[in-house]
Amino acid sequence: MRKVIILISVLAAPVTCHAQDQLDLSRPADRPFQCGAVFAIVEQTYLDAGNAVGAAKFRAMFQRLAPLAETEFARQGRTKQDAQRYMQERVDGLVVLQGKEPRLVADFVRRCEARFSN
Repeated sequence: MRKVIILISVLAAPVTCHAQDQLDLSRPADRPFQCGAVFAIVEQTYLDAGNAVGAAKFRAMFQRLAPLAETEFARQGRTKQDAQRYMQERVDGLVVLQGKEPRLVADFVRRCEARFSN
């Protein structure tokens, strides 16, 4: 529980606008990658905090998006491995961004949840 409280306080830090373009949901083909990546990060955060229920929720959302992301890459003639690499790049980028702009990432989590919660 303590780790979740710390996470929430970290996510409430000030935001600057220069990173907003990195979290752009206006490109439909990229949404499964961006939101899938943020769901993977949140899942790991819940696991680190010992919250298996919260982790399972975000794991399920990630597992729904990963095939959509792979399908999008297949339409472009790219492989499943290409999609997995691209997803990992998104995760890595969001981890860095979370360290610099935690509130921005928290807002992005909420937007992705609203879009893909079902």
